[in-house]
Amino acid sequence: MKCKKAGSVSTSIGVLILGLLASVGVSISALAQNATSQSPGNPASLTGAINFDVDGGFSFGMPANQAFVMAPDGSSASSQPRNLLDNTSFTVGVNAWKNLGPFFDLGWYDNGKATASVESYSATVSGSALSFTGGLRVNVPVKNSRDHWYLQFGGGTIRQNANSSAGNFSSTTGTVMYGGGIRAFWGRHGWGSDAGIDGFRTNDTLTNGHQNFVRVRIGIFYSTKASVSKD
Repeated sequence: MKCKKAGSVSTSIGVLILGLLASVGVSISALAQNATSQSPGNPASLTGAINFDVDGGFSFGMPANQAFVMAPDGSSASSQPRNLLDNTSFTVGVNAWKNLGPFFDLGWYDNGKATASVESYSATVSGSALSFTGGLRVNVPVKNSRDHWYLQFGGGTIRQNANSSAGNFSSTTGTVMYGGGIRAFWGRHGWGSDAGIDGFRTNDTLTNGHQNFVRVRIGIFYSTKASVSKD
């Protein structure tokens, strides 16, 4: 991933912070207006719920670490890059309204450990990446069902770190995220399963020559308010 100019990084981070502050402000206002109690069987009863998600999965399109080594006689070797990278994400969201609310997502990506050797020389590279995303989630509850489809979109940054015998390197770029998934409650106690897919577009070209990568995830969630009843 190419290093971006400090000004561009500051702009991306500034936009993210302003977006998060605006989302928090809107949420507080909406929660204050919807403080009245709701019927457990009414979809509006999800208003004001705080949701916590923990997901795991894989991503493709993001460049993996690749090692390269060259001997004094000019012979060289490079490692084979991985196509799929493991990832874990943690998300916190608020149903400011029954079908809309802000969320914040922290994603971790394992860029892998790569080793290349030729003759008696070798090189090793390892590292990972962190993404920070804030945005809005649109919930689409299914009538008389525990399932809730959702769409989400937002923006943020991703920072990639690599450690090698030649030194430590890092790069940061802004991102736009768009995606969606489905959430299914297990019962009336707030726990459930979550699955989704998200696309990311980076401001700068990645080291593999692309500006897009995809994250596929599945996990569990907890909501401070239970699902819509089937009554």
